[in-house]
Amino acid sequence: MMGNKLENAVAAERESHAALDAEDFFTETISLRRENVDRLFFRLLEKIITAERERERMITGEIVLNKDELIASVYVCALELILFTYESELEFPWSLDVLRLAPIHFYKSIELVIRAEPELSREMVKHLNRIEERVLEELAWSVDSPLWQTLVRRADGVP
Repeated sequence: MMGNKLENAVAAERESHAALDAEDFFTETISLRRENVDRLFFRLLEKIITAERERERMITGEIVLNKDELIASVYVCALELILFTYESELEFPWSLDVLRLAPIHFYKSIELVIRAEPELSREMVKHLNRIEERVLEELAWSVDSPLWQTLVRRADGVP
């Protein structure tokens, strides 16, 4: 399902932006890139579940797999890492837009991915850290962010 959203988004980008047609290697090989993203996604998800089981001792994979936002966030991390690896012109937050995921929900998974996958290169970790900073400094505070709803519901009011 998430992979289908990815392919549909790339197809829509190609139709609406002729510049992406020949310039972006990612769009030319979307089925291969989707396969890369899917494989990395499942690898990251497996490692996160394993790490959380060891850390919590009692957590089951079912608990993690029932959290749609976490699943989508890990997929976005995988997508971002593949985009970064292949030096795509598609820049963050394009990946969030594809899955219609709020930046504040996504940012929570970045540290999980970095901790769970020690084989990420230093540059990949830096890329994810830059994304995390951008979310916290800018994107989390957008007008349509769910963060505002959470702050309004606080008993002690919005700071």
